[in-house]
Amino acid sequence: MASGNVVALFDVALEMLVECGLTRKNARSVLLPLLASTVKNLETKDPADALTGTFSRGDVETVKRHLAALKRAGLADALDLYRRLGKRSLKLAKQHPQITQMLDSV
Repeated sequence: MASGNVVALFDVALEMLVECGLTRKNARSVLLPLLASTVKNLETKDPADALTGTFSRGDVETVKRHLAALKRAGLADALDLYRRLGKRSLKLAKQHPQITQMLDSV
């Protein structure tokens, strides 16, 4: 589940960055360090503590902009994955009281 689907998720992320104007080669060079950093975090932390990005910060406005951009670009697979994985990320983020307070205030 984890390894094979990470490859598929990576491919979707490549597609998204290509839609933004990057070449696939440049998109790979942007994504690989992020992925390596995440793996390193997971080596020493629980998933809730390794979570980074908009969901970990409770950044609702950025999530809304991401959803709108994915809709505009017609990236249906990416939009579906963003929603589904976002729900799981929120579940992880809610394990931190400060994030729960931010999300409850929206």
